Amino acid sequence: MRTAAKEVGGLGVFAVSPAGTRWSFHGGALSQEVDMRTRRASTTGSRVITIVVVVWLLIGLAAAAQRNYFGGSDATCAKVGTTLVTIVAGPLNYIGANPKIDCAAPQPSK
Repeated sequence: MRTAAKEVGGLGVFAVSPAGTRWSFHGGALSQEVDMRTRRASTTGSRVITIVVVVWLLIGLAAAAQRNYFGGSDATCAKVGTTLVTIVAGPLNYIGANPKIDCAAPQPSK
């Protein structure tokens, strides 16, 4: 990461990072200023990722519902695990993924 630093008219030294953050040192205090364009771009990128993840999980939820994983009252380890993995797999369910979980809990000693 490269930063540029220079002194401005005796006011102090400042550095600007490639991410748009400006660090300045005045009178023994270090301060930070963030370029709003960079913050806006970062926020937009975060929104896009959030939307993609939510849509991904909704598609997985639809796949689990179509396979009737929410029906019945027997909530075994295998059924819960299979349902969760199906939801996380999302759109992969529609291109052939059919995740199954097999839980084998240890039996208590006699």
